[in-house]
Amino acid sequence: MEYLAGGYTMISDIYYSDGSSRMNDAGGTAYAVGGMRLWRDSVGYVGTAGKDFDGFYGKFYRDNGIALFMEFPLEETLHYDLRYSSDGSWTESCLKGEEYENEARIIGALTPEMFSRGADRNTKGVYLEAAMNTSIVRRFSELKDAIGNARLMWEIEGSDLYEPELRDDILRLIPQADCFSINMNEGKAFFDTADEKDVIKRIDSIGMPCFLREGEAGAYWIEDGMAVFVPSYGVQTSVDATGCGNASTAAALIGFAEGLSPAETVAMANISAYYNSRCHGLYPLYDMKTRREAENLSFRLTEMGREFSVSEL
Repeated sequence: MEYLAGGYTMISDIYYSDGSSRMNDAGGTAYAVGGMRLWRDSVGYVGTAGKDFDGFYGKFYRDNGIALFMEFPLEETLHYDLRYSSDGSWTESCLKGEEYENEARIIGALTPEMFSRGADRNTKGVYLEAAMNTSIVRRFSELKDAIGNARLMWEIEGSDLYEPELRDDILRLIPQADCFSINMNEGKAFFDTADEKDVIKRIDSIGMPCFLREGEAGAYWIEDGMAVFVPSYGVQTSVDATGCGNASTAAALIGFAEGLSPAETVAMANISAYYNSRCHGLYPLYDMKTRREAENLSFRLTEMGREFSVSEL
């Protein structure tokens, strides 16, 4: 496969700040693989789930020709209660309790070997959504060996970035990937600052390429002392922003892995977020008509990119 996405396989019951709700929504990494599938055909999903998985989302993967490299060690796929606040922040809790969640994450832990089943000499990039309490983040070197020359994008679990005691470990692990992604609010918490310019400077000081998401405003690519900002697209028509961070980050990996310009990379990411936001749940079908439309939008959005030196902030 050219691209693989791995992370959490989950089902979410979502409660929005306006009082509405949506039951049995997909988990974040499903949105990531959708963000990739908008642009490329050879895409696979790596994960673990319960025996009930196919009844929830098997059709989405089949309809979109997404290869599955999965194991099913759980009786039930992890199911969460996810609640949004008016500022866009969210909290979640496992419906079967913390004990089941912890046991399931141990039994269903991702391994480098699972990625090697989908990786071959054509693999260009691997997206991984992973928290510090997962074993895979301690095995980045093995994972890199398993995926050959493919680029590894780490989307750091947002809640971890709010925990000061994890900061040193996260900073130690980031250079073991090829690029990473966080959002602006997470960056403010992680670097203990309210200044967005300071977040950009601190990210640049790490010395690793970063896709920095800024919600409805747009996103940045930060690398080698330079930053490129590209505005978002289609916010006014958004139906549901759930999963947009995952979709955009996975799409940004494609641009990075294929050596596209930072503006092209961020434009692709923002367009993936746009399609993801057009409906509740997973965007149902990524066909050639949709891709052609996305490519045309991406060309236009790329031209709106603004590049600047981080040192000038």
